[in-house]
Amino acid sequence: MPAAAGILADDGTLLQPAASETGYWRPQPDGEVEVLLTHPTGFVEIYLGRVEPAKIELATRGVLKTETAKDYRAGHRLYGLVNGRLLWVYEMAAMGYELQPHLSAEMQRVAGADQVRS
Repeated sequence: MPAAAGILADDGTLLQPAASETGYWRPQPDGEVEVLLTHPTGFVEIYLGRVEPAKIELATRGVLKTETAKDYRAGHRLYGLVNGRLLWVYEMAAMGYELQPHLSAEMQRVAGADQVRS
């Protein structure tokens, strides 16, 4: 198994794991979706949500964390396709704060990305 990505010191030693996640999206009937995600920083999330045309909205149903993980209690994610761009917003309740914006991104398709490479 490959090592998780991390933030390195100048000498190459691992300072802390980088943010990453691995998981599964489980589509359900009637546009519902279950998402299970695990993070190298010590927590696991279960999201429930809904898939609609050009929009996916998810909210945590539960969060489990290790003893050494930072305080994290809840998350909310919104994905939207707007004018050909994928927009993503991630809100979290952590470190004593209520749900608030944490990360966001705007992604656009790269020219030629839809072509199959051999």
